[in-house]
Amino acid sequence: MGINKSVAQVHALLLSASNPMSTDEIMEKLVISRGNANMSIRQLVDYGIVYKNILQETERNISLRRKTY
Repeated sequence: MGINKSVAQVHALLLSASNPMSTDEIMEKLVISRGNANMSIRQLVDYGIVYKNILQETERNISLRRKTY
């Protein structure tokens, strides 16, 4: 099956980040569209690899954190 390149890039970025990142920060670092970032994030959340930390009610204030084991 495999995974999409953007999913792998988002995962690697979150693994290397010392703090949670917002969707906007991920888009800026990887130079990808909001749609691509959101689809990649959704896939990682579905896999249980990352989780959303909702800071406020808006999409722009969601931070993403990798799961720690």
